[in-house]
Amino acid sequence: MKRIKDVDYLYATARLRALEREMLSARDFQKMVDAATLEESYKTANDVSLHSSLPATRYEQAIADMLSRSWALVSELTGNSPALDVFRIKYDGHNLKTIIKSQALGSDPLPLLSPLGTLAPEALLAAWREREQKPDLLPGLLKEATLEAAEALAKTGDPQKVDVLIDRAVLEGMLSQAKEVDFDFLTDIVRTYIDIENLRTAVRLKRIGRDVGLFRQLAVEGGKLPLDRLFEAYPAEGFDALRDVLFVTEYSGHFAPLLEGLQNPRKPLTEFERGADNYQVLLLRRSRLVSFGFEPVLSYLLAKENEGKQIRIVLASKAAGVEREKISERLRETYA
Repeated sequence: MKRIKDVDYLYATARLRALEREMLSARDFQKMVDAATLEESYKTANDVSLHSSLPATRYEQAIADMLSRSWALVSELTGNSPALDVFRIKYDGHNLKTIIKSQALGSDPLPLLSPLGTLAPEALLAAWREREQKPDLLPGLLKEATLEAAEALAKTGDPQKVDVLIDRAVLEGMLSQAKEVDFDFLTDIVRTYIDIENLRTAVRLKRIGRDVGLFRQLAVEGGKLPLDRLFEAYPAEGFDALRDVLFVTEYSGHFAPLLEGLQNPRKPLTEFERGADNYQVLLLRRSRLVSFGFEPVLSYLLAKENEGKQIRIVLASKAAGVEREKISERLRETYA
C-alpha cells in the first residue's frame, strides 16, 4: 500500500480549507434553533451548506446528498485513497443491520441503505441473499459478525443483539484497516473512537446496574485505555474509580468532569453523551495546526459527517415540535 505523504495533498488541503467556509458555524445552528418554522430553519442550513433544491420536508435526502457530494469530492482529491475505506466500514455496518432487521420484518431494505459503504447497496443486498452459497461476498471484516447477528436475531428476536455485534465488528474492522494504512493520525482517531465507545458502554451499563461480565462482553479491544483497568474499576460504587483510570491520560481533562454526579440516577446522561461527541470534534480540530497533508483532508470529511448529524438533530426536532431550549441542549460542538 502506498505510504501517505503530506506533499501529495497540497491541492486537496487548499481546496477543502476554502470549502470549510461553507460549513455551518455555532451561530448558524443557533439561528436554525431560533427559527420559527421548519422551513426557516432548513433555509439557513440550505443557504450555507446543503445547497439543495429539495423542500424542507425532504431534509433527510438533502443531508444524504450533501454527504454523497462530500465523499465524492474527497475520494477524487485523494485518488480514492484506501484510508477512506476505514470510514466506509461504518456504512457497511449500518447497511447490514438494516438488511438483517428488514428481513426479519419482511420489508424491503434497499430504500434505507447508504451508498457510502465499501459495497454498493444493491451488491451488498445480493451478497446477503447469497450468503449461504457465497459467504465471501460479504464485507470481509464484518462477515462473521453479520452471520452471528442474523442467527442471534432469529433465536432471540432481540434487534439490539444485531446492533451490539455489528457495531463492535465495525470498530474492530476500522482499526484493522487503519493499521494496514499505517498513518498515525488515522489510527489515533479510530483508537479514540474505541475508547469513547468503551466509556459510553461503561457509563450506560453502570447506570442500569449491570455487572462487569456484560461490560467485558461488549468492550472493544484496541483503544488506548487499558481494558483490564476499566474492568477493575467498573464494579466500584459510583464513578470515581472510572475517573481515576483516566488520570494522566489525554482524556482526563475532558471526561473527568463529565463523570461527576453520574451516580445520581436522576441526572440525565445528556451532558455526558454530548461531551463524548464533542471530544471527537475537538480531535479533528487539531488538524488545523497542520499546514497541508492528509490530516486536514480527512478531518474535513469527518466534520461534514458531524455537520450532517447536527442538521438532522435540529430539523428533526423542529419537525417534531421540540422546544428551542431542548434542541439547544442536544447540539454538539461544530468544526467550523
